[in-house]
Amino acid sequence: MILRKGGKREFSSDTEKENRRRSAIFWEERNLYFSDIWFDIKGSRQDLNDKELRKRSAAFPFELAYRLINMYSVKNDTVLDPFLGTGTTLAAAMTAARNSIGCEIEKGFLGPVLEIKNNILRLARETTETRLKSHLSFIAERTAAGKPVGYKNLPYGFPVITRQEKEIIINELKEVTQPTQQSLHALYSDDPQPAFRQGADFSPLPKPVPKKKTKGRTDIQLELF
Repeated sequence: MILRKGGKREFSSDTEKENRRRSAIFWEERNLYFSDIWFDIKGSRQDLNDKELRKRSAAFPFELAYRLINMYSVKNDTVLDPFLGTGTTLAAAMTAARNSIGCEIEKGFLGPVLEIKNNILRLARETTETRLKSHLSFIAERTAAGKPVGYKNLPYGFPVITRQEKEIIINELKEVTQPTQQSLHALYSDDPQPAFRQGADFSPLPKPVPKKKTKGRTDIQLELF
């Protein structure tokens, strides 16, 4: 859940309004996120070795928490998870450049939660890059179909559909440290990723090639938790 006072949220100052614009989601993401049913999110198992912890864990996919956080909060908001468990919400908030607080009565989960710092950089990078690549692919396909693209995103320089997308920037998670026994600290870049600035290749993403089943880990979420 996201800490917020009751009633309609107001963005009063210029700084708050700018942060809201920079925290927006792409037009095609909004159409997907605010649809009635999500068919594209699948379950993801978590590799907990402790059988007792597995009984208490109510794991859900990273993408579920990440999507909801981007829908209903802006950067620097504080996301509260009253049942922290293995820390999926914390990891999603960290990837989305939000603060987060988690509460958990099962002390055994503390170790897995703190271990997030060892793998979150890779997951965060792949998550943000996937969003940007997907947007470029969407724009390329829309342009090829002769449909209008009305605006240009200022930080990256690539096309966007609406005015609300002009200032979007997906901050890259650069470093995670552990300042105390029960906290993690994240550091982000304020600059757009160079590979996605103006002049990037807008060609559509290739269709994924079906992967052969292997006994090894193929789900990056397993590496996170």
